[in-house]
Amino acid sequence: MKNLKDLLKNYKGKKILMVFPHPDDEAYVSGGLLQIAQKYSIKTKLICMTKGGRGLMPKNLEKAELIKKVREEELEKASKILGIDEKVVWDYPDSGLIQTQTHWYSLLKREIIKSDASIVVTFDYTGITGHPDHLILSSEVFNILSKLKTKPKLLFRVPDKQEQIYFRENKALIFFRKPTHILRCSFRQSINKIRAIFAHKSQIKNFIFRLHLIDWYVIDQKELYYLVDYKKQNRLKLSN
Repeated sequence: MKNLKDLLKNYKGKKILMVFPHPDDEAYVSGGLLQIAQKYSIKTKLICMTKGGRGLMPKNLEKAELIKKVREEELEKASKILGIDEKVVWDYPDSGLIQTQTHWYSLLKREIIKSDASIVVTFDYTGITGHPDHLILSSEVFNILSKLKTKPKLLFRVPDKQEQIYFRENKALIFFRKPTHILRCSFRQSINKIRAIFAHKSQIKNFIFRLHLIDWYVIDQKELYYLVDYKKQNRLKLSN
């Protein structure tokens, strides 16, 4: 695998666009990359498609609108920890991006073009967890970028071995492709990534899960990415 930092060095003063479905994806998936981008003077922008109204919640939160408000506030805290320069948060239905694809596709395309990013980052076709929102967004981001005359680099975040084991019931793991790049994070960057993940406290299942996260993202200080070859990559076809 190549060192992703060697690629990032070529994009000083440019922009990275992160496209994810839910608040907390940015921290889990690319919390290291978002920090390291700052080191190379690369601006960062996040597009978050939903407000996470279907996510885990404390017992005293019963209504989706209250959950959304909590998760927006958590995203704001995580964004400050990770140094995200700009973010756009939409309110498409959590766990409903496949069914509403015709509603958001054109808006996402316009926002991607307007962002004028040199690098775009999203889930790979496994979605890491296999969440349907992860899969459809990954597919449509590729679909949009593949049709642009001037195409940015597209990085798919690939699950590492520990993530594959934990989410071994994910049927989309059949779409796994070996990573082309590895991003190693410093201890401090890993701690900040954990801080950003823990900022989404309404989504932390229990103390045992916290220990899993520390093991994944502090002890094992890396993120794996696949640099997409537009000529060889196909769109992932999903049905409603």
